[in-house]
Formats: sequence, structure tokens, C-alpha cells
Amino acid sequence: MVDANGNWKIQLLSNFLSPTLLQRISSPAPCLEGGSDVHVWPGTRLGLFSVSSAYQMLQGYHILESESICKKVWRMDVSERIKCFAWQLIHGKLTTNKVCSRWGHGSPFCDHCSGVEETNIHVMRDCQHARLVWNHTVPVQGRLVFFVGDYNDWIVQNI
Repeated sequence: MVDANGNWKIQLLSNFLSPTLLQRISSPAPCLEGGSDVHVWPGTRLGLFSVSSAYQMLQGYHILESESICKKVWRMDVSERIKCFAWQLIHGKLTTNKVCSRWGHGSPFCDHCSGVEETNIHVMRDCQHARLVWNHTVPVQGRLVFFVGDYNDWIVQNI
């Protein structure tokens, strides 16, 4: 894939790839040191693949975004208990009824909202009891935006 001068042999791929993709491939110079190739996964900080990181990537979770939010949380001037709770929120680690039911304990549904699974976003925003709290806290003009969006977007906007 590299000629004697150390340049990419892009013409070999030109029948198979778009010009835009060829440009992206040829942008970085090839390594001339002769080292072996290494697999790198962009879904984790260390570049290691896992099924969990692939799932999170498919769900729209981005490791860099999460890390910057975590740094913001750990720098907040609040108690450690609140920081730990915020960390659990960011990582979707609340022990909800849905999680407990996966472990074989009880129903996955919210105790207050009939027929609705108790997920992280439900506990924090969509449950009727959570909405009562937020309606007293969030200004009227901000509620339209506050009560929409998926979990990751909501966390990013409100932490």
C-alpha cells in the first residue's frame, strides 16, 4: 500500500472508494518505521474494543463527552455524595426497577406511573413525581426544551 518513496498507493483503491474517503486515507503520512499495525477502537479511552463500548457507541454515547462531563462534576463545589450520584447519572448506573427486574427482583415498572418502565430518564425526568419537582424548579419558558430529548442529551444539557 506504500511505494518505495513512502507515499500511499491510492490508485489501487480508487476503483473501490469515493474520492472523499481516499482523501481522508491519504491525509496522514504512512509510518516508515516498519512497525506492525495496531487495532485501535475509538469507543474507549484506551482504544480497546468491548461489546459494552460498541453498544454505548451505537446508543450515541461518546467517551470524550462523558469524560468532560465527569471532570465538570468532580470539580463542582458540592458534597461527595452529590458528586457520586451525578457520576451514576452520567453513566446510567442508577438502581432502577428495570435494573432490579433484570436481576430477578420485582417488576420493571414505576411504582407511581402505571405501566411505564422505571428507567434512568423516567426516574430523573419523566416520572409524575419528578415532573412535580422540575415544574417548581425549571422556569416556564425553559420547560419545553427541558422535558424532551434522550437520556444522554438531557444529562449533557443539565449537569
